[in-house]
Amino acid sequence: MKIKTMNLAFYIAFILSIGAFYLISYMTNDDRLEDQYIQMEIAANETVWELAEKYAKDHNLSTWEFVKWVEDKNKVDADHIAIGTVLILPIEKKDKGNSIIIVADGER
Repeated sequence: MKIKTMNLAFYIAFILSIGAFYLISYMTNDDRLEDQYIQMEIAANETVWELAEKYAKDHNLSTWEFVKWVEDKNKVDADHIAIGTVLILPIEKKDKGNSIIIVADGER
């Protein structure tokens, strides 16, 4: 019985150590999406599909891949995005030192 308790304690400590390692490496990671890619606020009547086509020259994805990337990384459904939502787009920033938020022309 004592051996099982020690094994359980070992496994719990091992799992907690791995969790702490991943948490620390996430918090110290300089390559977060917000730092690598531009952010855009969604305007009225604007869709992710339109953004994919509008910025086609700035990325190497098909329209479908662009939309899927935005959905996955932002945890949203491209068909149901509210006006004013800020999304990370798969377009690399030119200036990685500052945050850039692009606000599209249109009604709010």
